[in-house]
Amino acid sequence: MTRSRLKKYLVGALLVLAVARFAVAFEAGTRFYRGDFYASLPGAYAETVNPALWNSPDLEHIQGRSAAYLRGPTQYLTLYPLVYLDTYQAIARVLLVVYALAIVLIAVLMHRLLRDVHGEPVAWAPVVISTLLFFPLLQAWMAREFEVLIVLAFTLALLAAVRQRLALLGGLLAYVTLYKYLPLVAVPYLIARRWWASLAGFVAVGGAMLALAHWLFGLEGFVNNHIPGMATGQLTSLASTNAFCDGLVPLLRYTETGQGVSVRIALCGLSRVVPFSPPVAFIVLALLTAGLSIYGFVRLERAGPLPVRSERWRRVWELSVIVLVVSTFFYAHYYYLAALILPLNALLVFLTRGPVWPWRQLSLWALAYWLLASFLVPPSFASRLLGIDLWRLYFLSLAVLPGTLILLGLVLWQYLTIPLQEERSQG
Repeated sequence: MTRSRLKKYLVGALLVLAVARFAVAFEAGTRFYRGDFYASLPGAYAETVNPALWNSPDLEHIQGRSAAYLRGPTQYLTLYPLVYLDTYQAIARVLLVVYALAIVLIAVLMHRLLRDVHGEPVAWAPVVISTLLFFPLLQAWMAREFEVLIVLAFTLALLAAVRQRLALLGGLLAYVTLYKYLPLVAVPYLIARRWWASLAGFVAVGGAMLALAHWLFGLEGFVNNHIPGMATGQLTSLASTNAFCDGLVPLLRYTETGQGVSVRIALCGLSRVVPFSPPVAFIVLALLTAGLSIYGFVRLERAGPLPVRSERWRRVWELSVIVLVVSTFFYAHYYYLAALILPLNALLVFLTRGPVWPWRQLSLWALAYWLLASFLVPPSFASRLLGIDLWRLYFLSLAVLPGTLILLGLVLWQYLTIPLQEERSQG
């Protein structure tokens, strides 16, 4: 059997596996529909818009029935039509199908994006396989978390950046920012790139969404939720290990029974085993990431106009760093990692684009992917088979921390080594 035929058989087998895993996730979604997303829907406006939904028995004792909105306006504006369904189970059934289509669309758009970046045909199967097997994305789908649509929005934002549709890029970043606000860190990047059209798009879309949200819901409900307190807690808890790991904000505390996977939570967990100062380590990692990103940015700015392909990859890596930071450095549940499929897919295509593959970097990519998405076999089934709680063991192992840092390191390395004169001379 020739090597090319063996490769085709291997890719075919992996594709079948990915589709089968996707189907298993769909089936699991028909039986499970109460993730964190359940706590933030339908929103207080349902009390007047559709009392049947508001009083539905399957919405008893949930946070979503409070007057405060637990997420930003983006979620409630996007899913407003669902308020006309009469039960949360009906909402869950609709979202199971809608999110399945969204994940397929993410894979399709990522392939088109990376084809445009590379400037040549790109194999679609690896992108589809890695997307359909990425468990944080599957978990977000099964639990009907809005992060599925956030990943889709980030994908569209990357595509807009690569295709020079800067106003659309700004609008999409505003859409993402008005969900949980952390992507606001993208605004200094837009200013540094002098993408004034993006800033205009950001302001226009953000303003329009706020006006519409105020008309439909009243903005006071978004001010009185827990997100501003969490945002403040991120910055005021760096004084000591106790404040950092066991402070006043419950969602920012490390517990062995929790499912937090942020860098800060993982550092707190690691400090229980290896004595060190988690806030100091967090600050060092943040400064190192910022410093290397700024160094790479200044290097590219001083180089002047880049070749088209280098400029496209530059935009992918810069936005990938933003996605990584907002998804992992602060408060994060496991399904927040769904957005990491974007830098993972970008690296996969970048590292396999030539005839000679950098096997060391590919091995690191595979390790990062495995550490971030270890559940090729559904964790509930594997746990019953082995007689141990693999889901709990995964969180106790803190595997997400090295997975995140390896992925961040690979992205920064590609960013810092974007060719300047060498690639330009090749045309």
